[in-house]
Amino acid sequence: MCNRGESVVKGINPAVATVIIVSIAIAISIAVAMYLTGITSGFTQTENLDIVSAVVTGSPMRGYMVNITVHNTGTVDATITDIIIGGKSYKEYNAELFIAKNNTLVPVKKCVLKPGEQETIVVKIPPGKTITFASSDKVNIMIISSSNRRYPYMALYIPA
Repeated sequence: MCNRGESVVKGINPAVATVIIVSIAIAISIAVAMYLTGITSGFTQTENLDIVSAVVTGSPMRGYMVNITVHNTGTVDATITDIIIGGKSYKEYNAELFIAKNNTLVPVKKCVLKPGEQETIVVKIPPGKTITFASSDKVNIMIISSSNRRYPYMALYIPA
């Protein structure tokens, strides 16, 4: 029996309410999962080069050979666009760029290292060029990648 002035309010069935709440929770969790997957995949695409070793041999009269062993520890291809030797680009020395493969020097225009790959890059500087040394037995080397990351290293100099 209803008293005068009171209204009767009917609610939704509890089972229907549960279904609606669960559906909203699932939709939100799917949206959050997709958002986080998109963010983390952007962070996991990294370029990272490790210079394992670098040795400079030669003299101004005979020319120089710069042997740099590089390992790509990143998750994407790394393209080497320049190598700075003693403060100058290898291009300023009119040098040639090679990859050492099975005791053979293979000429290259650019060097691309796939993830996990290790290569020995050889830079041949012709006679008559002078390298600036950091000390009597050290040469500053820097590899520059296509993403403009810089990887410095102090190379050992062995006079010839």
